[in-house]
Amino acid sequence: AEPHIAACSGPCVTLWPFASARNIGAMLSHVLGADKRMTLSYGIYKDDWGADDGRFSLSARATRLLIDRAEGAEFLHIGAAYRHSGSDGTVRYTAKPGTNTPDKYLDSGTFEPAGADHYGLELQYTRRGLSVLAELVSAQVRSEPTSNPHFMGFYVIGSWVITGEHRAYDHATGLVRPLVPQGRWGAPELIARYANVDLDGGTIRGGRYQRVEFGINWWATARWKLGIIGGRVWLDRFGETGVTDSLLTRLQWIY
Repeated sequence: AEPHIAACSGPCVTLWPFASARNIGAMLSHVLGADKRMTLSYGIYKDDWGADDGRFSLSARATRLLIDRAEGAEFLHIGAAYRHSGSDGTVRYTAKPGTNTPDKYLDSGTFEPAGADHYGLELQYTRRGLSVLAELVSAQVRSEPTSNPHFMGFYVIGSWVITGEHRAYDHATGLVRPLVPQGRWGAPELIARYANVDLDGGTIRGGRYQRVEFGINWWATARWKLGIIGGRVWLDRFGETGVTDSLLTRLQWIY
């Protein structure tokens, strides 16, 4: 029940600063309605957020399928998520520009919270080979020494599968499955993405960046994908601005 929509192809790295590793816990999931268009999941677990042994956190996620036509060839999915993190120990939000190669571009530094609430919104519209996916996460941290900082991140992805295939919607989980090519030579997919992460809040100056990317995925089979994507990042931190260009390739096996 993390604030994370698993419809994006590969990790949605834009929102990694707001993710939290989960340890021991329990979660319940429900599929609601006779047409199975709604899901609800909630849980409690040990949160590894921070440098100590973690704290107990609460999470919940609800989804609704507003449009479901042509046997899944057209659908509109919306969702909302919430996570509450406890107050033990310290916290640190960091972000990299879509790749693990460079150092952290954004960094809040370590500080002591009295708790934090994370809110997430998600949306995906698909019509055959065309898709638009968006997600937003807001982190409201209670920390009087740092004036209760508020951080935010979001992204928008547009994609076009040239050969017309579309991702299937999983009514049991409220998630979108990976693309399954139908032709002998696989399915090429054009991708465009805009992302924005802001870790400036209260007295914290973690910085902010905008990222624009264009690329192509080749879905060779249901399990193998090759991607090439080029991007530019505009960074604003410590009163200075900078620009980074990147060209990334990725060979992925989906298990």
